[in-house]
Amino acid sequence: MVDISYIFIIIEDILLAIALLLTLTFSALILLIPHLRHRNNMIIINICCSIIGSCIFFFIYFTMSYFDPQHLFTSQLCILLFYAYNIASIGVPFAFVTFTVHRYFYIVYHTKGFFKTKRWVVICIAGQWISEFVISLPFVLRQGPYCSNLLWMRTYTCILVIVVPSMITIVLNALIFLHVRSSTRRVQPHTMSTTTNGVMMNQKTRVGRREIALLRHMIFIFSIFLIGWSPIYLVNVINQFITVSTIPNGSSILLCEVALISLIINLFMCNHQLRQYLSNKIRLCFIHE
Repeated sequence: MVDISYIFIIIEDILLAIALLLTLTFSALILLIPHLRHRNNMIIINICCSIIGSCIFFFIYFTMSYFDPQHLFTSQLCILLFYAYNIASIGVPFAFVTFTVHRYFYIVYHTKGFFKTKRWVVICIAGQWISEFVISLPFVLRQGPYCSNLLWMRTYTCILVIVVPSMITIVLNALIFLHVRSSTRRVQPHTMSTTTNGVMMNQKTRVGRREIALLRHMIFIFSIFLIGWSPIYLVNVINQFITVSTIPNGSSILLCEVALISLIINLFMCNHQLRQYLSNKIRLCFIHE
């Protein structure tokens, strides 16, 4: 008889391997191409590092949970395991929060030179990782049972993965959108008095497209995040009250991993410099042939 749990583990590991391979490829391209190693891509590399860390941890976690469950849940390393589990869970959403925080200050306070420096980028990244380790400390400081994933632990992780990043990112993206829109309205009167009608219409078109692109990007990121990450952590909490069968539980994990791969593909698509570089290389290959 076919073991459904085994099939899910295999598919989960394959998807994690794909996500890991895509992320490593993207990171390598950014790091190896000299003109792509600038401060804006440092934030993207930070997202990649979070994805890589999460993929490696959950690859080991899912494999151990199936092939050696007794060792996984009775080992003296349970404290470290659940601590690492929380960090791996919040790593990716917190990395996107860091990206949004950096983007907010870079756009809203564009006149401040400090927010355009590598030092500010390093502060954002360091702040993210420090906050992850500090926020996860309750898993270490708790009083037993150490090898039980208690309700408060599941709820705590669920809130940190879904609620906190969503609220921060929604608020900051809304403020960015309002700032861009208000800046556009301030520019229009000056534009009307100093340009021709044709130039004025082109300016409005560019501004309109910028606002729409910003809004689309925000909706896309949140759709992927909420649809992909929410089910698995909600199921994890619900599982404390009623036993969730293998199929819905495994499906929620697969959805999370598919969403992760979609986010990585989005990183490729949104990086215009990288796309242009790869397009030129491919074009040159066909020309030489």
